[in-house]
Amino acid sequence: MRVLFNRCIGLFIFYFFIFFQIKSQELFFKSEIGNSVNVSQIIVANSIRKDTFNKHHSSLFNISSFVNYDTISIVINDTMISRSLKEIIANNYEFIVETSNIQSLPLFETNTIKKSQLADGLGELNHQVITQNQIYNTNVSTSAELLLLNPEVTIQKSSFAGGSPILRGFEANRVLLMVDGVRMNNAIYRSGHLQNTLTIDPFIMENCDIIFGPSAVTYGSDAIGGVVHYKTMSPILSKFKDSSKFAATYFSRINTASNEFSNHLNFQISKSRWASLSAITYKRFGNVKMGRNRAHGFTNWGLDSLSVGTFDFKDSMLINDNPNILIGVGYSQIDLMNKILFTISSKLKVLLNSQFSSSSNMSRFDQLNNIENGVPQFSQWDYGPQIRSLNSLKLSITKSNSIFDDLTANFSHQLIEESRITRNFNSLSQNNRIETVNVFGSHIQFSKSFKTNTTLTYGTEIYYNNVNSNAFSLNIVDSSLSFLDTRYPDSIGKTFLPAFYTNINIKKPNFSIIGGLRYTWNYVYASYSNNYLIPLLDNKFKINKHSLSGTLNMILYPSKDTKVLLELSSGFRSPNIDDLGKTFLKNNFVTIPNSDLVPEYAYNTSLGFSKNYKSRNFSTNFRSSAFITLLENTVVKEPLEMNGSDFIYYDSISYIILANQNGDKSLVYGLSAAINTVFFENIIFTTSICYTKGQFWSNKLPLGHIPPLFGRVNLKYNFKEWDFSLRTLFNNIKKLQYFGSGNVDNQLEATSIGYPSWWVLDAQIGYSYSEKSKLNIGVFNILDIHYKTFASGISSPGRSLMLSLKLAI
Repeated sequence: MRVLFNRCIGLFIFYFFIFFQIKSQELFFKSEIGNSVNVSQIIVANSIRKDTFNKHHSSLFNISSFVNYDTISIVINDTMISRSLKEIIANNYEFIVETSNIQSLPLFETNTIKKSQLADGLGELNHQVITQNQIYNTNVSTSAELLLLNPEVTIQKSSFAGGSPILRGFEANRVLLMVDGVRMNNAIYRSGHLQNTLTIDPFIMENCDIIFGPSAVTYGSDAIGGVVHYKTMSPILSKFKDSSKFAATYFSRINTASNEFSNHLNFQISKSRWASLSAITYKRFGNVKMGRNRAHGFTNWGLDSLSVGTFDFKDSMLINDNPNILIGVGYSQIDLMNKILFTISSKLKVLLNSQFSSSSNMSRFDQLNNIENGVPQFSQWDYGPQIRSLNSLKLSITKSNSIFDDLTANFSHQLIEESRITRNFNSLSQNNRIETVNVFGSHIQFSKSFKTNTTLTYGTEIYYNNVNSNAFSLNIVDSSLSFLDTRYPDSIGKTFLPAFYTNINIKKPNFSIIGGLRYTWNYVYASYSNNYLIPLLDNKFKINKHSLSGTLNMILYPSKDTKVLLELSSGFRSPNIDDLGKTFLKNNFVTIPNSDLVPEYAYNTSLGFSKNYKSRNFSTNFRSSAFITLLENTVVKEPLEMNGSDFIYYDSISYIILANQNGDKSLVYGLSAAINTVFFENIIFTTSICYTKGQFWSNKLPLGHIPPLFGRVNLKYNFKEWDFSLRTLFNNIKKLQYFGSGNVDNQLEATSIGYPSWWVLDAQIGYSYSEKSKLNIGVFNILDIHYKTFASGISSPGRSLMLSLKLAI
């Protein structure tokens, strides 16, 4: 560790002395009330030449190379605004943009809308955006962790290679994941905890939209807690005919607590009629060091005291010399992406999008630490290589007529493979269960604008899932194979999910209204070829359900710096094959299939408020939101009796029987608040807090997946090429009496009182060599606090040193 630390410091000093030789001057684009304004195009000109920078999407621009130029112009909403360089310098390198030139909405809306990939008319919904700069300037390692950059999101981890987003008290298959307009949620997304976000490379993100609640009927099933929509970078065409441009970005990072070593490279070739963007990322993680400062008072909680060694096919318990080191939890992953953009004509563009992700085996620490009769329950419990591939073809047509102004058609195929590899202690049989899902999708959307400031969006979406579930038992001595029951029905499993929707957005100077309806048909069919394990169940099942959901959102603007948002919406989640036909083992419970489920329906109301205030050396934005969601036909795991017995023998062991069942109504409600304050243009203070509570309607018992009170405080100081930041994250205690039923909140991984409260302190320094190149060094969990995030089965990393470098040409 000391050698690695010294290497980090040496590398930092080396790059520091190289970068320190070059100074830069940043031009800052800001509104009249002090907010930063992101511009899409910058034009720098003098009497001899003119340079244009498209797709800039930032509020900062380095002008140190343009001291001999006369004017700088920007383009916002098809309006060009020009300033002389002398005027800008006299104004302390600030480019002031009048409110009227941005849009009729208040200024605090601008950044979100311009960075968002939301459909037309949906930009004003209650949502937030995580930007590429935020990702590169922090210690984010996965696309699950990048969601923590949003103050209203938390994640759960069953293993170090985990990361299940929780939005407004909903998790897993009640949160819709999307990438580049394609649904990631498939037929085997489970209700417990997911790690599918890991298959998306965070270093290729252009931005990530997070929509809270079932506000947008465009997204359909599963969007009860909200939508997480990842948008990856796209190639950019050259503006000049018969010209070409090459650009590349390299990013590298090391992190001592997790032994992380990440490398990313992307490069782009741009022509006037076509452009290509390729990217590759390789990440490797090793053993993880947890915090030593046990302020919670539980001496042995979360320690990795034992491990299993196998010698001559016989397992032995090994005592770990340092139980604060989590052994064997690391993994490696490679991510590839290629996009090719063609301009067929001025009105038609075609985008080919290919993505691939594959990991090594990933151990389940929350299973490997199970002890039965004084010995470990498992010698091995791994997720096998997690594979995701995506190939899509997107057509964009811009041609105003009586039916539409813009048309987008996205056709996609996804291949997902995940597996579970388990072996009981001193068993010679290694059980392998492999699931392969093929997902075919199409999404066609039309948009039409009218002179009355009205936008109509409508479209159709179809997704077909084919699930192939296989299993075998491998003898580790002679490699012979024997029969093993599958996790899902082994003969056939398929889902068909067509939908039609429409949205209308009416904008006026002081208010905006968004309304929409969506109709969805859900067909699920599955069958077993061999169901000897539980012969009392049917060998096949199917469901045929219809769902109608709607939304009405009213946004009021009492003044240019005040916004009030009222949302009334309904959402739903159609049961999938994981809900209906899964056999699942965890701890002392076994989940068996249940084909009698019906869709869950959510009815949501939320009220949001945002206010800006500006003085000479001070500007602040306050926002808050309160919501309440009523969930009908709540699918929960409950005990089930078969033949008068509540237990069953599974894999020769006795387990308590559970099954997914439609239960009582449930109620989830909460509120969040955040303050963002800027002092003297370069000191930024932000703080946020989020509270959620959930319970069943009739018996008032607590609902699972509900995080405790959590929040953060950030302080950042910018000085020329430098930025300095301090951050505090905190979580309140989650007491046992507020856990959900069964083990959905990982009660067995908690202490005798639940999950104790915690807080951590982080510090970071950044140095910008140029507009696109930067060096960051940070120390995270400075006080070396030991903690687990809510419902997690593994301790979080302790004190760590992070060093990252981004270079761009």
